[in-house]
Amino acid sequence: MLWKSYTAAAICFIPLILGSVYLPVLTFGAEMSRNLTLPYISKMDSIYHFWLIVENLTAVFISSSMLYLILALAIIVNIIVTAVKVIFPSWNDKLLYLLTGAVTYASTLLVPSWDWIEKALIVNSPFRLYLMFLFPLVVIMKSMISERMKSRP
Repeated sequence: MLWKSYTAAAICFIPLILGSVYLPVLTFGAEMSRNLTLPYISKMDSIYHFWLIVENLTAVFISSSMLYLILALAIIVNIIVTAVKVIFPSWNDKLLYLLTGAVTYASTLLVPSWDWIEKALIVNSPFRLYLMFLFPLVVIMKSMISERMKSRP
């Protein structure tokens, strides 16, 4: 049931990508779409398919990367709100989404530079490796030990 809302969001983003990348190109051409910021009406004689596919690939890649990033952030915000909702079930969902968005935005303003993010990633890597490998291993070992304790007479 949860996949339906994410699929609907992805389908809604497709016209935005097509409109932001291909509509100016198909309407104004390669040269004019670089110069125009307002949608002036003009006519094109031809469209070079090589330009649409190869030279415009960077714009499509950036748009799809931004779409992936936005959807990933939406999933993370939804997970945070769901976790807080489990702890405090009486809280309002809309208020939690607004509060999570405001806290996330405020925390991004506190990031001083890209070097700080790289250092935080290096410091955070051992913890991530622990969560990825050691924690599941400890849970499996604990379940094996508890099974052995139950099987003993």
